[in-house]
Amino acid sequence: MHLVSLGCAKNLVDSEIMLALLENTGYSVVEDPGEADLLLVNTCGFIQPAVEEAVDEILRLSEYKEQDPDKLLVVVGCLVQRYGNSLLEELPEVDLFTGINGIAEIDALIEQRLRRESSFLVLDSPKYLMNSDTPRRLSTRFFQVFLKITEGCDNRCTYCLIPSIRGSLRSRPAADLVLEAERLAAGGVREL
Repeated sequence: MHLVSLGCAKNLVDSEIMLALLENTGYSVVEDPGEADLLLVNTCGFIQPAVEEAVDEILRLSEYKEQDPDKLLVVVGCLVQRYGNSLLEELPEVDLFTGINGIAEIDALIEQRLRRESSFLVLDSPKYLMNSDTPRRLSTRFFQVFLKITEGCDNRCTYCLIPSIRGSLRSRPAADLVLEAERLAAGGVREL
């Protein structure tokens, strides 16, 4: 599998979760998208330049799929959460679109797609919130890791799309954060 993670630190943590889930089902990470049978793009859809970057990356990876139609192209994250059905219509080369909730079940969604003939979209109101038991394949420097504390936001600022993309504010319990921090520290992490 080859994964491109775009956007913020929250997306990076989401990408680490997907990598771990997929490795647990037998996929291996490769740097060269030409060698991957699964191409994933974890997208940002917050501002127009991020939308353009995500679409450019999807189109770039779709060229590998064009050369080898057996490859799966999967688009995940905020872009899907924001634009959903229009992406399904505008990017027929993509096999699976899923929003924020799909992160925790990406392995099952990919298996579902492998049993189908056509592309599909999984889009629900965002409710997902990781916990300390959620597997992660860390991708930052070994001593520095992001600790995801919350998802979403309850403020409805007129200039901000976070509540409409990431959903209402959901916070992890302090005890769960401490548990994850202790586990990361035991593994050599020094900066959260």
